[in-house]
Amino acid sequence: GIEGAFSDPSADYDNEEKKESLQFDHSLTKYPRKYIVTVAWDASSHESASFSWLSYAYAITHMGSLCGHVHRVVAYSGLLLSTKLFPRLQFSLDAFDLLHSLLIRTSIDALLRLCDKLPWKPEFAQELKMLGQVLDLPLVFFPFANQSFYFRSELSPPGDFNSERYMFSCVVAAHRFIRMIEAKRRKH
Repeated sequence: GIEGAFSDPSADYDNEEKKESLQFDHSLTKYPRKYIVTVAWDASSHESASFSWLSYAYAITHMGSLCGHVHRVVAYSGLLLSTKLFPRLQFSLDAFDLLHSLLIRTSIDALLRLCDKLPWKPEFAQELKMLGQVLDLPLVFFPFANQSFYFRSELSPPGDFNSERYMFSCVVAAHRFIRMIEAKRRKH
């Protein structure tokens, strides 16, 4: 099984240390947090068995933009913020949570309250409500996007495993997932 994540492959952290280092104060906002559960290769796996968060961020941004899931300006602005600006500012998880709550969550909540008071219901209001289900994903991924993590696991990749091909498969799966959701929305 997987024993846990640690940021230094030579270190020997136990699960309690890992849990403590990844915890943050949930009282800053009123929104419940979601958690990521993952299966990972052991840290001793060959280098070709992994890809970086940065590589994935670029790939998913390109795919989303090219396929029309998100406007290019929005996609690349977000990529610039998350890969260049935020790392330089070295936010803690608590600071990022507060910033996210103030700028993103509060703005969307205010816009939704305004839409509820209007005599007509704008189409985008329903989409904003649906967005609320995934709005906190940047908070969930924040620790993993801002430092390297290594995992102890009994799992090892096959010797010929190609992480670039796997990453591309993940991006294509995300694209297909979004297309499926879009198709369901068009039916309603």
